[in-house]
Amino acid sequence: MKRRRKRIEDIALQRIERLFELAEVEARKTDAKERSRSDRYVQLAREIGMRYRVRIPSHLKMRFCNSCYAFLIPGENARVRLRSDYITTTCLRCGKQMRRPYKAPRAPSPRKIQIASTESQTNPKLNPFRVCGDVGRAHEISKFKPQRSFLKEFFLFRFWTLGF
Repeated sequence: MKRRRKRIEDIALQRIERLFELAEVEARKTDAKERSRSDRYVQLAREIGMRYRVRIPSHLKMRFCNSCYAFLIPGENARVRLRSDYITTTCLRCGKQMRRPYKAPRAPSPRKIQIASTESQTNPKLNPFRVCGDVGRAHEISKFKPQRSFLKEFFLFRFWTLGF
């Protein structure tokens, strides 16, 4: 029974992904007024997810409006803005704003490095520096600070080339 349930979930997930691919193709080839077919594909994908209790993957959830369920294309019927801690997507059909958090990659805190080094001294299996002999690397890791401009460029590139 469990194997059958897993197979049904896999098929439903594949179908949801295929419907989003078709929605993107339809939305790209038609003008802004003729997007009913791509919106219908989104509706079908949502119904499949609800019927078989399968979550729509997060990268696909960003592709439609949470209010009117329109398939979103940045620059045509959606506006994407990067804020300090989140990405704001505005549906230009209904005006709904959707905020999704994003965080910069952060270096481990000096306290965590200190705890890891004391544990690794007592247990040789946990010591990553003993194998390569690079003891001064912990100090270099703690100096790492992410650059905000790099993150903004990365997210803008990702959103405008891949869609979301």
